[in-house]
Amino acid sequence: MVTLARSVAQLSSELRLHNSLVSDLAAVRAQVDGLEDALRISKLALQQHSTIARELENVKNQLHAALTESANTAPAQRDSYSHWPSGMTNPKSVNKLTK
Repeated sequence: MVTLARSVAQLSSELRLHNSLVSDLAAVRAQVDGLEDALRISKLALQQHSTIARELENVKNQLHAALTESANTAPAQRDSYSHWPSGMTNPKSVNKLTK
């Protein structure tokens, strides 16, 4: 009888330990799932950041090219009118001459 009681007590203790381990394992699995989700979200955010950085770099390069082109053509336009007398470049003086 004592041996049976000890066996039942031992089995009961092992079942409690098993249930505790199962619940701990489920908690660890949930944490791993959460970390995998966080990693997936971080990778997506990094990809989006990289895409945005590339797009900003392209816009910067286009703006720089446009400004460089504008700077290169502006002096040529100014120089083409530099030989005119100063009165000819003022629209108000032209109006005065026509009145």
